[in-house]
Amino acid sequence: MRLIDYFPEASITIRPSAQNWQEAVDFSMSSLLANRYINENYIQAIKDSTVSNGPYYILAPGVAMPHARPNAAR
Repeated sequence: MRLIDYFPEASITIRPSAQNWQEAVDFSMSSLLANRYINENYIQAIKDSTVSNGPYYILAPGVAMPHARPNAAR
């Protein structure tokens, strides 16, 4: 299973840096939001979960895959 199998390549974004974690989340979700894979509620759920649980989506230094539960988009 590969991410590219679920999302068009144009939906995957890479940015070398951000001013803060909130900006990084907003940027990383922008193409998914624009293509209606997610909604604003999903982005807010990621931010709320980060405040509550810390940055659980950090995979390696400089690599993150922000996400929330699928039902967060409702």
